[in-house]
Amino acid sequence: IKPTFYHLDKFMNEQIKILLVLSLALSTFTMINCEPKPEPQNSVPEEMNEEEISSSELLKQLDSQDVFIRSQATIQLGSRKEKASIPKLRSLLKDKEPGVRAGAAIALGELSDKKSTADIALLLGSDKENPKEVYLDALARMKDPSAGSRITPILNSEDATLRLIAV
Repeated sequence: IKPTFYHLDKFMNEQIKILLVLSLALSTFTMINCEPKPEPQNSVPEEMNEEEISSSELLKQLDSQDVFIRSQATIQLGSRKEKASIPKLRSLLKDKEPGVRAGAAIALGELSDKKSTADIALLLGSDKENPKEVYLDALARMKDPSAGSRITPILNSEDATLRLIAV
């Protein structure tokens, strides 16, 4: 003979099953219908978008009086691997503006201009306006083994970040 609450237990189990199925269905419905809305497409026609500045224009911008324009031109020329910019970039390593010097160093590193290694390594030790990380980055991009002897002393630096970059 089964206890009388057996039927109550069976009824409760059925109710739990129904609740679980409904809960799963609701969760699935919510996930399907709550996807993020797609980003609106650019309404400006392709031909009206700002055109990329030519390399020759960027070379002219290296002589700009505007510090921001000069420093941005250094970075863009380096990322484009514009070899014609190397002589001007070398001269910008002596610019009075720290952002321009930093941009020129990074660009020369991108261009793998090994003739600039000594000048960039000199800035690593002498430029008090830019962080040493900038010049370490430039030397790392250059991949010039001759820079190793100038980087090695940084391994003894108290600054853990500099030591990490030097490695």
